[in-house]
Amino acid sequence: MRYEILLVDDDLLVRQVVAEEIEEAGHIVMTAGSGAAAVAILAANRAFDLVLVDYSMPDMTGLEVIRLIRANLPDLKVNFALFTAYDEIPGGQSPSEPWPIVGKATRSAELIKAVEAAARGEPLDLAADAKLSRVEQMLAQNESEITDDTLNHPVDDPIS
Repeated sequence: MRYEILLVDDDLLVRQVVAEEIEEAGHIVMTAGSGAAAVAILAANRAFDLVLVDYSMPDMTGLEVIRLIRANLPDLKVNFALFTAYDEIPGGQSPSEPWPIVGKATRSAELIKAVEAAARGEPLDLAADAKLSRVEQMLAQNESEITDDTLNHPVDDPIS
């Protein structure tokens, strides 16, 4: 199934990379850099299945963004999930706001699995190694590509 997702994150690079990953999985993604921008987008287009909101933004937290959206668009039918580098939300979540948490360090395949589950309103069921970061993945891939020949050719030192 193809989902329509609104990704809200203040970091442009994060928005671009994550949106691209989700789009490559066949979904439609629109992005917003703030809670106010998200409200404006949702007011104009209510066809989203999921609003994936960065928890830690400079002007307001992801929980505050969700509250803002719900207050301004009370009849909007959409699922929410928090997108964060934290393992859990600082201070916890109240039972009335049990939003799923999608980790920013989640491997791409598991990120897609989490986004799709959240879009359906289902609990997230991620693999034990789901949080292997993209950096760790790239390092592992690069290590496997290094050959003995690469190691035997030192880089010239421009300082000496």
